[in-house]
Amino acid sequence: MPQMQLPFFPEGATEINSHLAIIREGEQVSYIYGHLPIFRHNVQDNSAFRMIISQLYINGSVKQSEICRTFGVTQISVKRSVKLYREKGAAGIGELNGVSSSFTDSLDVPNQPTEQEIESDPLLHRFTVIFDREGYSPELFQRLKDRRIACLTYHKSSQSRIPPYRHRGA
Repeated sequence: MPQMQLPFFPEGATEINSHLAIIREGEQVSYIYGHLPIFRHNVQDNSAFRMIISQLYINGSVKQSEICRTFGVTQISVKRSVKLYREKGAAGIGELNGVSSSFTDSLDVPNQPTEQEIESDPLLHRFTVIFDREGYSPELFQRLKDRRIACLTYHKSSQSRIPPYRHRGA
């Protein structure tokens, strides 16, 4: 006779569903299935996050709506991760955060500063890239900064609102 496995989530864990939870321990996020840890990654490691949610979704351990609700991500970002994982495996997930060296070479952006101007002014950038919140990635931002490409984005979170006193009038 099969035995039922009850979930025993540690104190401070966030329940994704009745079998799966996550817990943050410092800079690490652990995924717990039942009472066993199944995966761990750094908080800033978006590729590992996308890989594990894709695996959990494909294996039927979690629904897309549960991922969206727990992590505050959009349905389309989950779909993209799952599609890439199905097509290319874990290596495909890394492509979401990648910027190839040909990215800046193949763009025909008018009015870019010259190399001499770039070298003489440490705050000058070649051009600006604008992302929606799906492009939020500190690792990507650092790679763009290293290539002297400015970026504008925002990180939307349903968990907290900006207090009205923080808004500035135009």
